[in-house]
Amino acid sequence: MSIEASIKAMYSEILDYSGNFGDPIVSCITFDPIKVLEEHPLREIQIGAGIALLVEFTSAIDNSTYESALKGSTAKNINTALENEYCKNIPEVYSAFKLSAKSEKDFLHSLVTVYFKYVQCVNA
Repeated sequence: MSIEASIKAMYSEILDYSGNFGDPIVSCITFDPIKVLEEHPLREIQIGAGIALLVEFTSAIDNSTYESALKGSTAKNINTALENEYCKNIPEVYSAFKLSAKSEKDFLHSLVTVYFKYVQCVNA
C-alpha cells in the first residue's frame, strides 16, 4: 500500500470511529512515520505522517497505560519528531506531540483539534 493510500485509510478509520485515534486505526499505518517525516517534504504527507505518530502513541496507551506508553518506542518517535522539529509548521500536530508528555488528558484533548482541523475536513 502506498503512503498516500495508507494515510487515506487511516483518516477514513478515524472518521468511522468518531475521532478515535487508537486501536484499530494503527493497523492502517503501513509506513514508518519518522522515515516519511525525514524524506517527504509534501505538506499533506507530513500531516499524515504526524497524525500516524499520534495514532501509534494512542494505540500504545490503549494497549497498556499512559505511563507505560511514555516509556515505549512510540513516545521515543514523538520525541525524535520534536527534536528534529518535524511538523513544526503544522501547529496542531506539533502541539499534540508536545502535549503527549504533559498528561494523558491534555494529549487526548489535543487530538480533538487535530481531528477537526485535519481529518474531518480532508474527508468532508
